Amino acid sequence: MNNNLDKIVRGIKDKKLLIFDFDGTIADTIDIEYDVYKKLLSHLGKKMTKPQWKKLLASHTAEGYLNLTNEMFGLKIGYDEFVDMYANACREVEKIYPPRLFEWVKPFFKKVANKQKMMLTNKDGNLIRENLAMLGMNEEFPCVLSCTTLHTTKEECYPNILIQFGVKPSECVIFEDTQRYIDVGKSMEFTMVGVAHKGNYGHISNVDYLVDTTKE
Repeated sequence: MNNNLDKIVRGIKDKKLLIFDFDGTIADTIDIEYDVYKKLLSHLGKKMTKPQWKKLLASHTAEGYLNLTNEMFGLKIGYDEFVDMYANACREVEKIYPPRLFEWVKPFFKKVANKQKMMLTNKDGNLIRENLAMLGMNEEFPCVLSCTTLHTTKEECYPNILIQFGVKPSECVIFEDTQRYIDVGKSMEFTMVGVAHKGNYGHISNVDYLVDTTKE
């Protein structure tokens, strides 16, 4: 792992902005995602099976989750209500299984301490700040953009980030564990660092560098 981190550090030494995802990228939250959704639906008197969960996973965005949830379970939840329900279900589950940083994160952040960093996540904005504070990482991310809070997608955010920070894609690095966003980033000529974990192992491709957390 350390040798690979050094390789990444050398490879991105001239980059100006590092863009990080949260769940499954810097934080090991893979095991609780199913529990969060089960908790949300239990409050509505509904039960979810693993096959239904796997179908939902392909939705990626809060709006996608919401639309498919309403369709699958015969519900009529509004967007803002859904976002609050999901965040509260996360809080309930995380009291029992708090998120932890992957082991690669702290050593890597020490090596890139002088680099400008931001977070782009699908997690609720208030919840992500709570998570970062819990992990002692809030100061690392002066800028956090939540697609769920902004009611947008990562694909739509990437061009706006370039404008906001005054950078080109070739000057940025995106750290991601979701193939959909990796492919979008590569198509826009960002440097992509994929993060492999037990939920996506063997299914990450099209990256410039790979961090393998399955050895942790």
